[in-house]
Amino acid sequence: MTTRQISTATWAGSLPDNLSYLAPTQFELLVKKLPNTKYFATGVNIPSVNIGETLQPTRLGANIKLPGDKVNYGEMTITFIVDENMENWTEMFSWMEGITASTDTEKYRLLTGASKSVKYDGSGDATEMYSDMTIVVTTAANNPNRYIRIQDAYPSSLGEITMDTTVAGGLSYVTCTASFQFTSFEIASTS
Repeated sequence: MTTRQISTATWAGSLPDNLSYLAPTQFELLVKKLPNTKYFATGVNIPSVNIGETLQPTRLGANIKLPGDKVNYGEMTITFIVDENMENWTEMFSWMEGITASTDTEKYRLLTGASKSVKYDGSGDATEMYSDMTIVVTTAANNPNRYIRIQDAYPSSLGEITMDTTVAGGLSYVTCTASFQFTSFEIASTS
């Protein structure tokens, strides 16, 4: 009787070193310009990433799709509980007002540190409109595991605050969402 040997498929590979799942509650959000949001953040998304495509015409009926040359990032959205003094909501609102100078050019001047003059004299630092952000993803034991560093972020929208006296079934807290645009991000395993 002949015995057949069964070999393992080479494409199967070996088991990963870590079989633990990523938990959606294991994160900390750090934003230099938003110190009052750190302890109230209840949700954050790691933005989507996509690349465009280039169509190469052919003589046949179908064009060939080729990878594009630009990386596009989706927006980053955070959800946070609004503190009783509304400090976290207000600091974000003030940041947005300073960026746009929508109601008062003095707010832009204060944000960027520009000198007060009748004509713009080039003073100030326009990079003050932006802030780097870090999402610290932690393990099940609450140890930092990955650092998602978002560069040059600025708030593009700030959600409404809804007050409601008909909330049933216990105490509920006011939450708000804010969306951010940014230049790029990276994922690192060390701070």
